Amino acid sequence: MGKTYIDTVKYMIKGTLEISGIVEKPDVVGAIFGQTEGLLSDDLDLRELLKAGRIGRIEVDLKIDKGVSSGTIAVPSSLDKSETALIAAVLETVDRVGPCNSIIKITDIVDTRSTKRDFVMGRAKEILQGIGGETKKTKKMTEELKTSVKAAKLKPYGREKLAAGPAVDSSDDMIVVEGRADVLACLEAGIDNVIALKGAVIPKIVVVLSKKKETTLFVDGDRGGDMAVRNFIEFGKIDYVAKAPDGKEVEELTQKEILKCLKNRLPYKRFVLKSSVHVPSRSTTHTPTRSTTHTPTRSTTHTSARPTRGESDRRDSRDRAPTRDSRGRSSSRPPRDRRDDRRGRRDDRPTRPPAPKPPEELVQAYEAVRGSMKAVLLDKDNKKLGSVQVSEMISKIRTETKVDKVIFDGIITQRLIDLAASKKVSALVGLKKAKIDDTKGLSIFVMA
Repeated sequence: MGKTYIDTVKYMIKGTLEISGIVEKPDVVGAIFGQTEGLLSDDLDLRELLKAGRIGRIEVDLKIDKGVSSGTIAVPSSLDKSETALIAAVLETVDRVGPCNSIIKITDIVDTRSTKRDFVMGRAKEILQGIGGETKKTKKMTEELKTSVKAAKLKPYGREKLAAGPAVDSSDDMIVVEGRADVLACLEAGIDNVIALKGAVIPKIVVVLSKKKETTLFVDGDRGGDMAVRNFIEFGKIDYVAKAPDGKEVEELTQKEILKCLKNRLPYKRFVLKSSVHVPSRSTTHTPTRSTTHTPTRSTTHTSARPTRGESDRRDSRDRAPTRDSRGRSSSRPPRDRRDDRRGRRDDRPTRPPAPKPPEELVQAYEAVRGSMKAVLLDKDNKKLGSVQVSEMISKIRTETKVDKVIFDGIITQRLIDLAASKKVSALVGLKKAKIDDTKGLSIFVMA
């Protein structure tokens, strides 16, 4: 079958299989190649990946008990994590081995480089300690090593053990993000004075720090981010607000995007005026410690809507003044209102069909999570599988095996649709919908 070894293993796909009959390892491998052919593009075809050394030999360990074959399956991969996840999902589509029904369930995708990375970091520290004088090259190595350490290790902070960077205490300013994954993304971008909130609850230690330090709140580009701003200002102090692009989460951003968002942060008062965030009036008195930007009050832009007596006379005379037709002849007939023509043309346009309404049980499930930044997962019988914060929803969908419907208080994105389709979810119910390229056959319900 050509090349069956792999030069560099990045990830190891692990799973279990159960077959209602007695089969052998070659039968399982043959069924995998046969039933996955053509499901993905040519560059992700399993046979071609195996020949090119992008995936390794599929290892199958079987045991036979009472006429049933069960065991484990392992597939080494040198693809990136997104492509590896696609291959893992494709394996679960194999439902027959020969004449027997089969079930393949992926249990884990292990990053095999973590062990090597730990060894490299330990050995690098020993080598640097043994170098007597630092040259420019050594300094560059040291900086790269420090950056790698920050990106690979979090610091639990305070009694709540919040995810934080190593410079939260030593820095004069502080960046507050929504979750642990956001902290990791900032650390990878070289930002180490960052600390995470704990879901919708604002920890007391973060409130205390916000009143001592210049505080920037860095939130996701969705409704949940706006709610995080509103919740935080009830307890703490915000000097600046940075927000991810619409429909994106902080953890999804690249280093360049993170630095750009923080560079374009807005003083809190200006952010409130510019955005649709509704906050108590008392909170708008906070001003940035370093910003001198003056925002004019709304009252300075108001003008009287009632015309004076002189203006009324002039308007009446203009309305009564004779008009001239296309030949220059005077006419006292008032000009035809073009708005009537435009209104008539608009009325002739075909109207859009109304958006499909979700079943009543899904409406009730959504009403239970409205305004809470939470998500509820249901099975095919609409039984509740669990409830999590929206920030943890993606991880929960990946690990849950029976999820059929997802109802959450947030924005439905293409990324969520792709994941839901790979997990065979049938319906998504959310507050709003971002720009969608392909619904993947899912039922999408928007409750805004």
